[in-house]
Parts: sequence; structure tokens; C-alpha cells
Amino acid sequence: MHSASLREKSLRKELACLKDSIAQQCRLLTQLQGREALVEAEVDALSFKFPILTLPLEITAEVFLHYAAAVHEEDCKPYEPCRAMLLLLEICHTWRTIALSTPALWVTLDVGIISHLAPGKIEQEADRWLSRAGALPLSFVCHRATISPWFGQANSIVSRHALRLRKLHIAISHGSVAPLFESSFPLLEDIDICNVDSQIRSTPFVAPVSTLARTPKLRRVVLDGIPPSSLTASWGLLESFSALSTSTLECIYVLRAAPGLRKLKYYGAGAADDTSVAIDGIVTLPLLTCLALCNASHAIIPYLALPALTTLEFCGVYSLDSNSVLDLLSRTRGLLRDLDLSNHTMPFTISIKWFQHMKQLTRLKLSRLRPQSRAELVRSLNRALESEFLPVLEALVLTDWKPDEVDKALLEAVNSRSSSTEVKPERVLARLDVKISSLEQDTELVANVVGTHEPLLRDLIRRGMDIRITSQYKSQKATIIFPTNEETIV
Repeated sequence: MHSASLREKSLRKELACLKDSIAQQCRLLTQLQGREALVEAEVDALSFKFPILTLPLEITAEVFLHYAAAVHEEDCKPYEPCRAMLLLLEICHTWRTIALSTPALWVTLDVGIISHLAPGKIEQEADRWLSRAGALPLSFVCHRATISPWFGQANSIVSRHALRLRKLHIAISHGSVAPLFESSFPLLEDIDICNVDSQIRSTPFVAPVSTLARTPKLRRVVLDGIPPSSLTASWGLLESFSALSTSTLECIYVLRAAPGLRKLKYYGAGAADDTSVAIDGIVTLPLLTCLALCNASHAIIPYLALPALTTLEFCGVYSLDSNSVLDLLSRTRGLLRDLDLSNHTMPFTISIKWFQHMKQLTRLKLSRLRPQSRAELVRSLNRALESEFLPVLEALVLTDWKPDEVDKALLEAVNSRSSSTEVKPERVLARLDVKISSLEQDTELVANVVGTHEPLLRDLIRRGMDIRITSQYKSQKATIIFPTNEETIV
């Protein structure tokens, strides 16, 4: 009995020790679990992921591509799109990895982004940039006009990547044109060459003949100060051609060789144009739909026949011969839908006769007109006076008009084309956009353009017409003065 009692005491003592140890361990476990929760919270805070970082890699890459496309479309500094690509590399390690492994982000290089580098380093950085594009076709842009060594570097970059270039926009001296095209460009579709020689507009172009013959896919060409005859080019597939500081004869030279041309923008050569040289016959371009004539380019008008023309723009042309314009329009099929006469800094003169062939015109854009031209146009727009004038016009855009020129006669003409009149739906004017010129920073003076006409304007809006009257002072943003519930637009 005595030994059993001793055994019980020993076990009870051991049990008490075990319970104390368990209690201690429970207290320790509670402390550890509390510390665990605190550490987990701190770790979660430090490793927080923004929602965009949880997207699949291929979706993020697609977002980057849309971002790149949007940046290229914006009106920004020449090399800003390339700077935007570099910005993607600086956000985080994940984005850097995705951007560097997305070849389409690196197909375009504007060397302005690396022009600060030392000679030799520019070529190395250009090669590194373009190598990220993998096997995709490339675009190379060089708008930087500097001393001659730069042109040599540009030529070196172009020649090394010639086989993969689809687009080449470059500003060089005329002496560098010939060596630039010693290589073959089997993929080249778009080329823009600017001669930065300061004497190009006052002295003849004296450069050896260059060849673009090894450019079998050439579709778009822009030449500034480069006579087309100095380039032995493949013009047969050309669809878009722009010529600056180029004589009428030189422009005709290209048009005769490019029967499939669809878009032409011609600036003329101004006083340097040799109009004494005879040009044989009229050039017919059966597929050309868009023509823009700028500055002193009107000398080419008598030589053009454009049966498919749908868009016509005159930029900065102040002294057009009315008969020449009528002759040009008579050589179309009456398909013109868009006429732009807005890019002028001085009052412009037009002839109402021009519009006789424009039965399909849907959009008319005009700068300030001389008083007689303005009065004739406003009268003709009034359906009560001229029922068949521009019968399907849908949009009227007036730029650089004075406040007093937006008068009762103009608004009556607009009202005559609104949905309240007895006209067919397709003949209703749907949009009126007026940009008031403001030489004074006086918003109250400009706002008076609405004045007593506001009831009619609001009534037109209620009946479905899109009306916007804006004013701009120098380089500031255009302020919407009607409708008044909006503030500003770019």
C-alpha cells in the first residue's frame, strides 16, 4: 500500500508538471501566432500588387502595343514615341521584362532619342534598339539636321538595316542622298527625304543621280527639296506622293510614271519654278481621290485630269485663277465630297461657279473670305434663294471668321437647311462649326457673336443640328463660347 501511494504522488507531480509545460507552450504558441499574423500583414503590405500586374503577360503586352499606337498618333515632339517606349522600362521589373520581350514595341527608332551620345555610340545603341524587334520590318526616322558627320552615321545605320526597313524618314544634305541608296531595300514602302541644305530653295539641286530602283514595294514618297528626276526610282506602285520645293515639271515627271496614284500633295517651287518649260498634254490619274495644293502650286492645275477625285484641299493659295479651277473640276466626274479652303492667313477669294459641279459635296471648310465672296456664298447657301446649291451638304466649317461675319444672313442660310424645313433627310445640314478669330484677349467681345442669335442657335440644336462656336487667342486653347455648357477643347 505504501509503494502504491508513493507511485500515485509521483504521477500526480509529473502530471502537474506536464500541465504547467502545456500551459507555457500554449502561451508561447499564442505569442507566436500573434507575431505570425503581424509578420504576414507586413509581408502582404510590402508585396502588394496593383491589379494591372495580375494580368496575363500577353494581355499586358497587348496593352503596351495599344499605348504605343496611341502615342504615335498624338501630335508631339518628333522622338516622343520612342521616349514613351523607354518609359515602360522604368516602371518596374515586370514591365521591363514584358516590354523588352515584345518585338513590335521596338520596330521604330527616331535617332533624336539617342543623338546625345558620342559618335560610334549612336550606331551601337541604334543596333541594340532595333535588335529588340526580332525579325519584324523596321522604321527609321532621322529628322535631326546637323553637321555632315551626322549624315554619315545615319547612312551607316540605314545601310546595316536596309533589308528590313519598311519605313524611312530622313533629313540629310543633298550630297548624302546618293550614298544613302547604295543598298537594296526589298521591304521599303514609305520614304520621306528632306534636303536640309540651307541653299536648296535658292540654288539648283546639284547632286549625283541616286537610285531607288531596288525598292520594289514603294507605296508612299515625300520629297522636300529633292527633284524626283535625280532618283532613278520604281514609281509604278506608288499610291501617295508629296512634293515640296519641287517644280511643276518635276512633279509631272512622277505623275506620268505612277498611274496608280491615289493621293497627291504638292507645294510647288514658288519663284524657282521654271514655267517657261513646255509640258506636253494632260496627265490623267484614274485612281487619284485626294488632292492637296499648297502655296505656289497652282501652276500644275491645267495639267491634271482626276476623274475619281473626292477630296480637294487648297492650302495657303491666295491667287487662284478661277478658270483654271473650273477646268480642273470639269475634268472630274462630279464625285467631290470634301472641299477644304481653310488653311489661309488672309481673306480668300472664291467663285460660286466652282460649286456648280459639286452635287455630291458633303463637307465644306472655309477660311475668311473677301466680302463679295462671302456675300455670294451665304446667299447661295440659303435654300429659299438657291434650292439646288450644294444639295447634299452635311457639314459647314468656317475658320478664322470675324465676330460680325457670323451674322443674321449666315444663320438664316443655315436655318434654311435644318430639319425644320421641307427638305429630304439626306439634304439636311447636320453640323455647323465656326472658329472665330480673336486678335483681342476679350472674351466678352467675342461672346457677343452669339448675342441676339442665341434663341435660333439653341432651336437648331434642339432640332438635331450639331453647332459649335469657338474662339482662339494666339496659341491658347480654343474656348467654346456656344453651347455655353461646355468649357474648352484643344
